Amino acid sequence: MKIGFWCGAVILPLLLGATSAQAQSRLEIANQSHICSFAPDDVLEGEIYSFSSSQQARDMVADIMSTVGLVPRFTIFAANVPNAAAVIDGEERLIVYSEDWIQNTIPNNRWAAVALLGHEIAHHLNGHTLEAGGSRPPTELEADRFAGFAVGKLGGSLEDAQWLFRQLPEAGSDTHPGRKARLEAVAVGWREATGGRVGTPPPSDTPQVRAEPQDAPAAGDWLVIAGSVPHGAPDQASARMQELRALGLPVRVINTDDFDNLKDGLYSIVVATSSRDDAFRALEAVRRHVPDAYVKKGN
Repeated sequence: MKIGFWCGAVILPLLLGATSAQAQSRLEIANQSHICSFAPDDVLEGEIYSFSSSQQARDMVADIMSTVGLVPRFTIFAANVPNAAAVIDGEERLIVYSEDWIQNTIPNNRWAAVALLGHEIAHHLNGHTLEAGGSRPPTELEADRFAGFAVGKLGGSLEDAQWLFRQLPEAGSDTHPGRKARLEAVAVGWREATGGRVGTPPPSDTPQVRAEPQDAPAAGDWLVIAGSVPHGAPDQASARMQELRALGLPVRVINTDDFDNLKDGLYSIVVATSSRDDAFRALEAVRRHVPDAYVKKGN
């Protein structure tokens, strides 16, 4: 897999004069010296065209921005780039990404796409695209750290957060850190988001009654409920959980008998959070796939 993208003060004149997110435009990079690639040997060649972004890509950007409680102050376009880029067109901040890369990556590893877009978003949030000079190891590590943070906040594992970065060359360069440093940066960001769940076993794929006492539920007190089935249909609950996980939602199955405020006798498919605010942020993402999802305090 070729992994390359750019960040920095890249100026992209829209030659066809169309600036709408729905327009198709030919992009010309005016200053090649301001391109910084994800991997040192990646180069930008040929003509670049922008297209309207997909709802799927916009949803991922919204999910990532929800982890820091900010409104996106940039526009996202699809383009024939290797995978994604954070750029500036005049005074407008842009994220351009490859729809081909996204659609071929998401079915097998949605978290790789989240990490990539998180990295690009970080270049804008940290002001890297306002600075001249292209890629520099410190700014790349800052963006890597946020990528790990975003994946962790959205429920991904450390392995999920680091997968994309394990495809990089081991050696660094004058502009790019080596693989080990980037994996460390991702791990630091993921730890900051999760409190360090390293070593915690993944949830079982089949519903099981938890043995923990009710005053310390393992799943979390605030729940986003994406569906429920009777105790007599555990296979149905497991199948629904797998469907939603395939969409990138960090769901698990709980036994409602273990929660004071839930109706007994059900297996519920939930995203478990530790606070009301976190639950309502998660609800926005869940409702893109489950419109009737809702928040409930478990205990």
